[in-house]
Parts: sequence; C-alpha cells; structure tokens
Amino acid sequence: MEREERALRAIKAVVDAVDHGSITIAMDPTYFDVHRHIYGINVIRGMIRNHAYAGLGLNIPDPRNFE
Repeated sequence: MEREERALRAIKAVVDAVDHGSITIAMDPTYFDVHRHIYGINVIRGMIRNHAYAGLGLNIPDPRNFE
C-alpha cells in the first residue's frame, strides 16, 4: 500500500499546486518552464499519468505510442 499512497500523494500535490496557483497551466499543450512553474496541459496530464501508472505498478507507456 505504500507505493499506492505515495502515488496518490504525488497526484494530489500536482492538483493542489494548480489549484493554489504555484503551478500555472499554459495554453500551449507542450509548454515547459520549470523556472517559472508554467506547464502545458499535456505536461500536467503526463505528470498525473506517470504517478498513476507507478502507483498501480504498471510500466509507464511511451507517449509516442498514443499518436
């Protein structure tokens, strides 16, 4: 259960950061500015997807296979 809890806490941290404004979502879906904490929606989705797959013990899929 430890792996699952870590993953859920990581997902919650991403969602909370967006809600509290410490992470901004850019209109460009692939935007990535780590210094100003501005990310495109695809980057945010990727963060959440990676934590979810890790929490479930699944291999993280290659995003190039989704095209």
